[in-house]
Amino acid sequence: MALAACGGAEGPNGEKGPVIGTRPQSLTFATLPTLAPNETGTVTATASSGLKVRYSSLTPGVCTVEAETGRVSALASGTCTLSASQAGDTTWAAVTQQQQLAVSPDLRFDDIGDLVVGDAAMLTVSTPRGQKVRYRSETPTVCSMDASSGLMTALAAGTCTVVAEVEGAASGQTKGQFTIAAAPAVTAPSAPEQVSARLGTETGTVQVQAKRIRGGGTAVTRYSVTSTPAGISAEGTSLPVTVNCPAGSCAGYSFTLAAANASGAGPASAAAEVISRYAVVAKFKEPDYAHDMTEFHGHFNYNFTRMTVSGLQGDLSEVMAGNNQAGQPWPDGMPLVPLRHQLSAVNAPSGDGLLVTSFRHDHTRTLSNDSRDGGTDGWAPGKGGWKYWGYAHGSRTAENSGNAYVRIFVNTKDPLTPLTQAQIDQLAYADCAPEGMMGDDCMTGTSVAAHGTRGSMRGYPLSQTIVREEE
Repeated sequence: MALAACGGAEGPNGEKGPVIGTRPQSLTFATLPTLAPNETGTVTATASSGLKVRYSSLTPGVCTVEAETGRVSALASGTCTLSASQAGDTTWAAVTQQQQLAVSPDLRFDDIGDLVVGDAAMLTVSTPRGQKVRYRSETPTVCSMDASSGLMTALAAGTCTVVAEVEGAASGQTKGQFTIAAAPAVTAPSAPEQVSARLGTETGTVQVQAKRIRGGGTAVTRYSVTSTPAGISAEGTSLPVTVNCPAGSCAGYSFTLAAANASGAGPASAAAEVISRYAVVAKFKEPDYAHDMTEFHGHFNYNFTRMTVSGLQGDLSEVMAGNNQAGQPWPDGMPLVPLRHQLSAVNAPSGDGLLVTSFRHDHTRTLSNDSRDGGTDGWAPGKGGWKYWGYAHGSRTAENSGNAYVRIFVNTKDPLTPLTQAQIDQLAYADCAPEGMMGDDCMTGTSVAAHGTRGSMRGYPLSQTIVREEE
């Protein structure tokens, strides 16, 4: 909502809006938290006027912040730029101030246990998803490293020294040392451990990998992959092993991995399901606002073996409470609602995909379930008359739990398949967080075709795009 000018804004019936005063005020930040990616903390700014301060993030790729509480979620290494603002009143002028805090990676190698000659282990550094790590061996006669995957192979007894570097991160380097022992005897390899499978870089392929290979005291010479159910197999001399899928899809299959050396072939691993990670952006048209778009930016895991979605989470922008400036990944000034709880995944009515919903709170109570509002289960898109859960008719004393959600569509054969208009129509969002309210009404976005009504301010689903995340 735009602020009134000093003389007051004139309404449709000639009434005057509130006058914003001219007495200056200032903001003072308390000590900023020190955060690593995936950590949270709270920033606090105090206005000299004593009025309430609201917060927003100007770098949503690095951090998000709750507008009312100042709770910051660090997402990736970099500089987190926060904005604190106080809108002023009839006495005090509005004020805005920015602060920057560094989000630095807390680099450490995950434990891989004991190593003997012939073993292979996936070295991983604890960093947020999406940051690239490059590895190199400083002792190449003792151990070799795959620069991109982090797979270390033990070549000889001694101390293996490995350097890991996070691309583009300040101080993003760490060094680890691992002791490699001589093998007491040479045997066939054990079953590979912590085997995983994901879509390959080429269409219609899957890559099978393992975090730990106990090689039996000498170098592994061959890896074998077998599918469950049977019918797909592949071999390779290094990891990962690439599998070609029949008819371009490995949907419904899982894969085992076995290793062989000079002494023979070892047993197969447990079957690994095919899981890949995706990023999603859903947009909802808001024709009644100057910036006419509510957006959800998130990510999820898709299990091709079971054809299921897990871990859908992301951030929903609040068009009513923000403004738009060109050149920003998010509209500048938009408060963001964190949606971190995937609580629903159901088959789409058309049978060609899943409707997956993530919520702000760890429950689904969002919209009115009162029959007077057309309510049903407390969150069904298009139901509840746009009123919040617990809405009290004739009274504003009922507490609003402030929940919010977004519903996306995932094609079960291939999440990258562009959506049809009928599939886009099934997207929905509802925002009953305080800054997403208009009096007693929540901000919502729904289609007439799928839900019988457009949203509370005529908002409706416009588009959805899904891309594969680099893993």
